[in-house]
Amino acid sequence: MEVHNPSATSVSDVTVSDHLPPSFHYAAGSGLIGLGSAAAQPIEPETSGGDLIFHIGEIPHGETAHLLYRVRIGANAREGPQENLAIASGVFPSGERTTTAPARAAVTVSAGVFSTRQVLVGRVFVDTNGNGQFDSSDRPAPGVRLYLSNGQSVVTDSAGMYNFPSLADGAQVVSLDPVTVPPGYALTDGGRLAGKSWTRLLRTPVGGGALLRQNFALVSTRKTQPGNDLAKSDPQPPPSATPLPDASSLKEPAAKSDAPPMAAGTYEVATTETVAPVKPGEVVIVSPAPNSVVMTPGLQLQVRVALNWTAKLEVNGEEISQQNIGVRSLDHKNQVSTFTFVGISLRPGPNRVRVTPISPDGVRGQAQNISYLGRGPARRLEIVSEKSEIQSGGSDSTMVRVKAFDQWGNPAADGQVGIESSLGQLQRSGEKPSEISVPPSNLAAQGDAPNTAASRQTVVQLVGGEAVVRLTGSGAPGEAKLRAQTGEIEAQGQVRITTEQRSTIMVGFAEMSFGKGIPEVGLRGETGNYRNRVSFFYNGRLPGNNMLTLAYDTQRPINRTAGRDRLFQLDPLDRVYPLFGDSSTRFEAAQSNSKLYARVDHKRSYAMFGDFEADMEAPLLGYARKLTGVKAHLENSRGDFVTVTGARPDTSFARDVFPAGSLGIMQLSNGEILPGSENVVLEVRDRRNPEVIVSRE
Repeated sequence: MEVHNPSATSVSDVTVSDHLPPSFHYAAGSGLIGLGSAAAQPIEPETSGGDLIFHIGEIPHGETAHLLYRVRIGANAREGPQENLAIASGVFPSGERTTTAPARAAVTVSAGVFSTRQVLVGRVFVDTNGNGQFDSSDRPAPGVRLYLSNGQSVVTDSAGMYNFPSLADGAQVVSLDPVTVPPGYALTDGGRLAGKSWTRLLRTPVGGGALLRQNFALVSTRKTQPGNDLAKSDPQPPPSATPLPDASSLKEPAAKSDAPPMAAGTYEVATTETVAPVKPGEVVIVSPAPNSVVMTPGLQLQVRVALNWTAKLEVNGEEISQQNIGVRSLDHKNQVSTFTFVGISLRPGPNRVRVTPISPDGVRGQAQNISYLGRGPARRLEIVSEKSEIQSGGSDSTMVRVKAFDQWGNPAADGQVGIESSLGQLQRSGEKPSEISVPPSNLAAQGDAPNTAASRQTVVQLVGGEAVVRLTGSGAPGEAKLRAQTGEIEAQGQVRITTEQRSTIMVGFAEMSFGKGIPEVGLRGETGNYRNRVSFFYNGRLPGNNMLTLAYDTQRPINRTAGRDRLFQLDPLDRVYPLFGDSSTRFEAAQSNSKLYARVDHKRSYAMFGDFEADMEAPLLGYARKLTGVKAHLENSRGDFVTVTGARPDTSFARDVFPAGSLGIMQLSNGEILPGSENVVLEVRDRRNPEVIVSRE
């Protein structure tokens, strides 16, 4: 929740009352409250039945309080949309109590354990003791990829764990990708013939949906001791393979110095450097260089005068106090005095700095006039990527830099910038894998993240007028459109994600069922005594430097041009939140609303059948819809391209224009909008210059 105080005065005794739906229970210890940019602090509410009362306290004018907490859904929760209602109240300095309008949030409760959907969890690890179980002596295998027969894949986290949070009923096949297994290791067979394969077949229990588990144990194929460092024995591992952690490779932290820190005061030390002498009455600016841009929050200026002389500093006509001198250095060997002024505030743009030497008798010497540039707020953004192309599959990445400039063309003052990408994953510098911001379009077709723009945006702090993020390739090829924004200023860029050049992999199965007790018949309310299914995923090279991606599943519904078969993922209200204790990353390599997905890539050109985005963008006309059909894209090395698409959508592009100045509900001309397929764009345009977009959401 966010509680904003837009008034001109502070509001005290602020409380938030939240009425939860039946069988929704507050999770003790989960409450956090943050005011403005301050760090969040724990907060616990008063509970009374289904009501929670949070005592926030005082909110200054213009500030926003951020309240975050968790609730658990009980077994008696009702299915369907469940709504909680929150109201905030506070007291003005006049003693008047004010109350906000109610705020509502809805959560759709599904069938839960009675659902036929399945969850697959597991771990990939090095079985050092050969017992086939993961225990304290074993080591996790991070960065290993696993595939399903529908093209979905997952990369294990630092603990070797993975999960597929929402799978359909029926048999499931999961396969370890041999390319990503660290060199010198192989999959153990467990003494079984079926264990010699990289693939495992998991059967659905008769009762339908369930939690499926599948671990993969690796063993060393080398004749050396298992404790040897892997990186030393194989100096050139494949780029997609991740070296396993080893206790022997860990180094002890450097010993801390026992010398106590120097306290403030005056010290006499022997100088070893030789500096040019300074004539009495003159002053030398040591650092920074004149007319340079000051990158630190405060100017640190070092000046040098003759021994026993002092320096007077003025910035923009105002004298700087001698208390701003952080370091005084009296060099008797070279007969100079050096003063370091610290914490000097500068205004944005040019700043006039005047340094005057003062003799021991108070006589002014020859002053030096210089100029320094202070950093102003951002007026322009620029996106620069180290690579223009990266490969798909999650094994390739590039660093993306967002540079902010002020009105003088210098690096802008540090602030925050939001970065989002239409494909791939954005990761902050030094961020853990669990914090990767994953676009919904790159996740499994079941969807496990909210389908909102906020979920795709990564907020990064500008340092020195620059923010750095890492863009990792998505599961399928495409064009990653980058967008950076701070305030009303934005910039756009793009990185092409090409097909992963990898060795061939194929995952699939075929099955037939006979009899009256076929589980799928009862689960889906069907009739008959015979069922069959074929499902496979293929990715590999073709002659002529071509790559083929092929997926087929007889259980998928046939793509039609009417009804809810237009849906390209689960309704966002039915999305799955993976809470299985790991931070693995999932990819979708063959997304199709049909039984078939096929794609052939040749350099920058490709032809495909499956789900795709319509490439129709123009200043006053655009078509933003996912479609299932045929798409051919021909592009040369200069970037010239021709794209031809063919599909049969049952809804068309529509643009509704509403004049400003009206207040009320605006009726769309085409109200049949399907979540997860169609996109709704809200644009505000200048009424005198319609080609100018004021805002776009």
